[in-house]
Amino acid sequence: MEDYVSMSTPSPGAGSASARTHTVQPFGPDSLIWRYLGDLRNALGGRAATTLQVMHPAIGAAVSDPELSVFFTEPIARLRRSGPLIMGVVYNGLGAHHSADTLRDMHLRIKGTITGGTKHGQQFHALDPEVFYWAHATFVYALFATIDAFHDPLTTEQRDQLYAECKHWYRLYGLSERPMPPDYPSFVAYVDRMCATELAATVQTPSDCDCGSACCSADPLLRQVLTVIGSQVSAQPLSTRTEESPRKAHQQLSPMAAPNGGRVPPQ
Repeated sequence: MEDYVSMSTPSPGAGSASARTHTVQPFGPDSLIWRYLGDLRNALGGRAATTLQVMHPAIGAAVSDPELSVFFTEPIARLRRSGPLIMGVVYNGLGAHHSADTLRDMHLRIKGTITGGTKHGQQFHALDPEVFYWAHATFVYALFATIDAFHDPLTTEQRDQLYAECKHWYRLYGLSERPMPPDYPSFVAYVDRMCATELAATVQTPSDCDCGSACCSADPLLRQVLTVIGSQVSAQPLSTRTEESPRKAHQQLSPMAAPNGGRVPPQ
């Protein structure tokens, strides 16, 4: 698959893929992402991806606002709406552009102001490339993590190919490629940096907040998981990860994505 080079960056709501300067070729069954993304075991990695998403200050602010998101109040309905679209960007053939446009444009009205934390007072928009790409990157991270946990190890060539396809996946949304790392080692470094410097527990516990908002009425277990993972990310940056040990590296961040409680199986 030829890599796609954007010559123009469409603005949010720029219209259908067919109206853009370039149309990204959809995936086919010969691609690695087609082979691996539909594996049902990716649902395990999906929980890690969701947790990493809401630890981003902008995304955390959006999902905590019941006027912007039903993340806490209607999680199943939300999954039923967005899940098929996310998968459709890869599996819908020529209809992938429509799936990508629909999913992107669902985020047009999601904007506001971050409250609390180091980003307090900053404005955010869900289609800010830095924000939207992080959401996409968590799915890429989870994809590699579940492959490392449940499949035969990828060769270096396969890992590079799969990451190139994940870049292609993001390009289908028609947003700026500015935040997207150029290769897999750079992507690992990007995730390390985000975990070490940007992410934080964004859901308060009842003892910290009694405002009655969606964040305070969330499932207690989810609140606890986000708080614990947030403290671990803050206390232990992951800059020591290496490409040579991708399975161990992924499990340092997300034991839930691996069998045996996160212990690394024999190589």
